[in-house]
Amino acid sequence: MAAPRQPISALFLLLSVVLAAAAAPGVREARSAASAAAELTGGAAAYVAGLLREARGEAGALKDCKGLLGEAAELLENAAAQLRGLRGEDVAWRVDNALTWASAALTNQDTCLQGLNEVKAGTSPEARAEVVRRVSGASRATSSALLLINRLV
Repeated sequence: MAAPRQPISALFLLLSVVLAAAAAPGVREARSAASAAAELTGGAAAYVAGLLREARGEAGALKDCKGLLGEAAELLENAAAQLRGLRGEDVAWRVDNALTWASAALTNQDTCLQGLNEVKAGTSPEARAEVVRRVSGASRATSSALLLINRLV
């Protein structure tokens, strides 16, 4: 399977969010970073799903990775949703929820990478390298989102 590029819009959004947040981090930047991380993670999950359709032999690690990445994308979307319309008494609670969900998403991404490193059957080295590249990029985006969300505390 040819390795399609990461969505330029998500990468551009993440870069612009991180640069803006370096000057004055806020809720909007944290929410945008979580959304961009969700988009990159969802893209990685879609790529893995495509590999599964072509997989030969043992594809258990790929199946696990697809599920972990799909859940991670949902967790990041939930984190972004928690940061919409922050006001009132529940701000700290919602920011804490966003931190928890983004952290869980990062754990899922790391677990996917560990599984791919431990089980090398079922995919070509090139395909595995592309999955690692995509998931690593999504993990960096998730880490940036966590940093920005944590600054809200």
